[in-house]
Amino acid sequence: MADHAEHAHHHHEGDPKPTTPIYRQGYIIFAVLMVLTLIEYVLGLEQFEGQFTIFLVLIALLKAAIIVNYFMHIARLWKGQESH
Repeated sequence: MADHAEHAHHHHEGDPKPTTPIYRQGYIIFAVLMVLTLIEYVLGLEQFEGQFTIFLVLIALLKAAIIVNYFMHIARLWKGQESH
C-alpha cells in the first residue's frame, strides 16, 4: 500500500513535467490574459462616455482569439492535426 502511495506522486514517463515548454506556454498565456483583463478593467473604470469602447472591443476580440487558439486547439484543425 505504501508503494502505491509513493507511486501516485511520481510522474509517468509520458506525462509532461511542470517545467516543460507546454507548461511554460500555459503560464505565458495565463499571464497575457491576466494583463489584458487588467487593462480592460482599468479602461472600464474610466467614465469617458465610450471613448475606450473600441479598445475594450479589440481587447475582448484578442482574448477570444487567444482562448480559441490555445484552449480549444482550433489552429490544429487548419493544420490537419485534429486529435487532442
